[in-house]
Amino acid sequence: MSNPELHKAADAEEILAGFASRDRGILSQVYEDLFPLIRNMILKNAGQEADALDIFQEAMVIVYEKAVNGEMQIRHSFKSYFYGLCRLQWLMKLRKQKQMPVAFTDVFTDQEDPVELAQQQEQHQQYQLMRKALTQLGQDCQEILQAFWRGASLRAIAQQRGLTEAYAKKRKFTCQKQLIQAVEQHPDFQELKPG
Repeated sequence: MSNPELHKAADAEEILAGFASRDRGILSQVYEDLFPLIRNMILKNAGQEADALDIFQEAMVIVYEKAVNGEMQIRHSFKSYFYGLCRLQWLMKLRKQKQMPVAFTDVFTDQEDPVELAQQQEQHQQYQLMRKALTQLGQDCQEILQAFWRGASLRAIAQQRGLTEAYAKKRKFTCQKQLIQAVEQHPDFQELKPG
């Protein structure tokens, strides 16, 4: 894969497939082609080399998770999507640290829709928070909720666990309630609350 391919929307599917399959060639090419751009953007906007590495890695993880789950739709090029995602990640980090620059300097202007990227980022953060909160529940609750989210019916969950369907339904409800409480008590929850 050569550098120009990161500019074409049609090649975004190939790149996403490479992420999903952990294709080292594609991942290396993305790093080689896009890290200098991301580093430049962060260095010009109150950041350091370590910040650029962190933001780049976070974006790679987000793209990987979305590629694996089939949740990503790229309308322009992969390069513009990835740059926009890193830009948003960096702006959020600056805002969290209360270090917003007076004027943000973009080094690449062909980006995905910032509103859409912000929505995708918020969904990703909510998903990550839910995963963290899920680990605070007992093993039984984790298994029941994960089976249900994978599409298992309450009847199948009950049979697998040796329960009645009515009790499995009650247990799922109790586990969901515990998960909501764990999410609301997590320190990151306040950052994600609107307003």
